[in-house]
Amino acid sequence: MNAIPQFLTNFRLYSNGNVLLGVEGEITLPNFENIAETISGAGILGEFESPVPGAFKSLSIEVGFRVLVQDLFNLAAQAGSASLTFRGSQQINDITAGGIINQGVRIETRGPVKSLDGGKASVGKPTDSKFKQEILFIAIYLDDVEALVLDKLNYVYRLQGVDQLTGILQNL
Repeated sequence: MNAIPQFLTNFRLYSNGNVLLGVEGEITLPNFENIAETISGAGILGEFESPVPGAFKSLSIEVGFRVLVQDLFNLAAQAGSASLTFRGSQQINDITAGGIINQGVRIETRGPVKSLDGGKASVGKPTDSKFKQEILFIAIYLDDVEALVLDKLNYVYRLQGVDQLTGILQNL
């Protein structure tokens, strides 16, 4: 398919199967940055960073709420491990066949509450309150096809369904 990805049409956020109301129109998704070691020495012109496969720095997701709502505090009360599911639709222009394709996006996360930000109080304005979750587990699906699964506590890291830790785990 010859297609041009365009934009996220819309999304909803769920916690334990219940839609979260009052969520702002923007969620900060995690940045997958590998832990790396700087390599330098004789025979190397300078230095470079070598990433550790499957080992990522802290991952988090930040959810903004328009105002202080009960859903925000319900998430914060899940101190051990909050569970979030992001479901969205992306618009893609299929330039071969012509027309628009709506691609489903699903992101599932689990992990402890990292922070609860009350926001700012101002008359006639939203508080812009925020919830941040430390991600210990994340799965990303495009049209229900697995794109990425990372489970930091159970040594699972797959990209496009391929185990990225095969050579490492057999030595443990």
